[in-house]
Amino acid sequence: MKGGRIAAPNSKMSTNKPTIEVQVISAKWCKRCHTVKPEVEAICKLNGASYEVIDYDSLEDSETTEIKSLPTILMRASPSEEWTRYVADTLDTFKKEIVAISLKNPAYEDF
Repeated sequence: MKGGRIAAPNSKMSTNKPTIEVQVISAKWCKRCHTVKPEVEAICKLNGASYEVIDYDSLEDSETTEIKSLPTILMRASPSEEWTRYVADTLDTFKKEIVAISLKNPAYEDF
């Protein structure tokens, strides 16, 4: 995607150990986004994941072609892994998977 705005590693994260990365693509006009974002942020904090919100309206057209629903949640367990995509209807699956990843990842033993 042009400019690397979606699914680009966060430069603030350490590269020494695996990091769970989460990105939420949402819009100010999206009511469902306002409900889901706080839930995603809370589960990320509980599991030591980085969390970034990307404004859908600030994306270029070429970046929005893969977004079929708002909010869209992207997660990966390390920078070398592919992104897994979730939508509001699969929020429970996202929650279960982020907890499972953090429990089996030795980098998160202190959380």
